[in-house]
Amino acid sequence: MKSCLRYGVWALLFCWAFFIYGVMRSFMGDVGVNWAISTKAVLTAGLGALPIYFLALAACAKGWLGASTKPLAFTGFACLIVFGAAVVSELSLLADERAFVIEAQNSHQLLFYRTRSWPFEGSDLVYDHGSFYSPD
Repeated sequence: MKSCLRYGVWALLFCWAFFIYGVMRSFMGDVGVNWAISTKAVLTAGLGALPIYFLALAACAKGWLGASTKPLAFTGFACLIVFGAAVVSELSLLADERAFVIEAQNSHQLLFYRTRSWPFEGSDLVYDHGSFYSPD
């Protein structure tokens, strides 16, 4: 039971960090890898994951996640999970952007746009006379 709870905490932390990173990265209005924006998005994902982290750390201190779970190891693994979620989120955004470039080039239109793929539909991708950007 404790190992199921531990895996559930890791899964929740991963999903939440994935989502926060992707939202921040897509709403900062850039297409492609931009290290400054990616760094800000990773930091925001880490800050956004803090409530889950603190609840899980309290559960770790109470022994609810297993007696062998050490807070320092827990913290290090939580950081790895947030960073891994950010990398996976970035890869999904880059794949969506690449698919958009192909769609825009195949459309033969001077102006082409669509929303990003799930779960980042709140942001758009635009092709305008040969340049690609995200207006948000």
